[in-house]
Amino acid sequence: MISRGAVPAGEGSPDFQGEVMSLVNAIEAGLRPARFMTESELRRHFGLSERALTRLRLTKGFPRKDALVDKTDRKAVEKFFDARAGLTSGSPVDGNQVVEDGEENFNG
Repeated sequence: MISRGAVPAGEGSPDFQGEVMSLVNAIEAGLRPARFMTESELRRHFGLSERALTRLRLTKGFPRKDALVDKTDRKAVEKFFDARAGLTSGSPVDGNQVVEDGEENFNG
């Protein structure tokens, strides 16, 4: 990292490029949500109330907490919601599936 008062090397130098990449990686890491989330993190990330998450936990197919870390896999929850909304090509959770039936013809 560039220390306070330090003058970075020229833009084309490897030191400068390394500093920039370090900063970019640090910023991206801060923006990327955690893979495993606590109950409150899940509620905040997916915009759920406590009651909604409790009800989802009782739903067949909703991801369970990982016993090792006592948190829930965010990607598994995303896949659950994608399947529930019919956004995946795999088998849906509730039997609802979007089926492509061909090109639309609005001219009769």
